[in-house]
Amino acid sequence: MTRRFKKINQHHLKFLSASFKKYMNGQTSFETARDAIRHEIHSQNPAQFPYGTRGTSVAALTSAVLAPDDSVAISSPECTSCEYSEPSMNDWLEFTLYEKEEIPKSTCQWLGSLEHETHEKCPHCFSAMMQPISFKSAPSVLALKSTQEGLKLVRV
Repeated sequence: MTRRFKKINQHHLKFLSASFKKYMNGQTSFETARDAIRHEIHSQNPAQFPYGTRGTSVAALTSAVLAPDDSVAISSPECTSCEYSEPSMNDWLEFTLYEKEEIPKSTCQWLGSLEHETHEKCPHCFSAMMQPISFKSAPSVLALKSTQEGLKLVRV
């Protein structure tokens, strides 16, 4: 997982990976690693990540730690009525996904329904356009935030 973590981001996950190696070698404790990453995240956003035992959202913390360094997804505007589509472009999808209003029946359906609404109209038929999102490559880890199930980490 160390290699996979480093591919996601070089900041938090590289530090966590190095701390875990130190722990496995008996050179540090989990508490030391936790406190160091906690201080760093708190200094970046004190309101969202306060010190203490309350006030930090697990979903927000997961999202901050799993934030990718680079774009991991692409999207391409498509007409909802005809075959028109535009070239793909980088999208800023992350490795923490939040459910929409309707609850997906499965993780596969959830991933297949990722899209942006767009204000653009199709230049051919003037119908509404949507912008489906997909990952550039299969992610190693996904965090799925569902109001019914809480936060679920999935190793892909």
